Formats: sequence, structure tokens, C-alpha cells
Amino acid sequence: MLTPRRLLTLTLTLATLGAAFATVPANAAAPAPRAPIKDCGDISTLDRDSSFALGAVTAQNTTCKNARTIARTVAKSAGCKRQGSCRRLNYTCLLAKAGKELTLVRCEGKGQTAFVRFEFGA
Repeated sequence: MLTPRRLLTLTLTLATLGAAFATVPANAAAPAPRAPIKDCGDISTLDRDSSFALGAVTAQNTTCKNARTIARTVAKSAGCKRQGSCRRLNYTCLLAKAGKELTLVRCEGKGQTAFVRFEFGA
């Protein structure tokens, strides 16, 4: 049963909550802008004698030099390919097969603020 005292308490509580939310700036709820994704190009072959391609390297919140180094390291690693994931240069990389020959890779840095993406295969 809603008594006058409970109604007054409920009204005061709602008014207090409304005032608290009114003081929060509108941009406080907006997420921080993301860093731009840099296209770091294709690395044509890891070995000059093979037809193994490494390409579509992108970097977000890291340098292209770092992204290409991670891509070369992960693509050459038999352990990464076998397990489907690995850690290289403080990045955790997940590998996903896309068909028989293509592998898609996404690596994220410590704190989930830097990302490297690439693909490799025959």
C-alpha cells in the first residue's frame, strides 16, 4: 500500500536521481575516438624461393614497422599455425583459416589499445 509518507520518500528519491543525472555532461557518456587504421601494405613473399604471400597488413595505434615485424614473425611460426593463437612482441594473435589456403590474423597489444591485422597463405 502506498502511504503518503512512502509517496513522499519515492518522490524525493526520484528527484534526487534526476538532479544527479542532470549534472552529468552530455559528452561524458560518449566513447573516446578510435585511432585511425593505417594501411601498411603487402609483404610479397617471406622467402624469395616460395610463393607464400603475406598481405593486407594494417596497424591501429602502432607503427607500420611494428605491424610488419609481427606479421612476419607470426606467419613464419609453426607453433602459431598449429595452435591457432600465440603471443609475439607483447601482442596476442588469433589465427582463423579462411578456406584451404588463406589465414586471417588479428593481434591485439597489451591493454587492448593497439591492433595489427593481416592475412597470409599460398
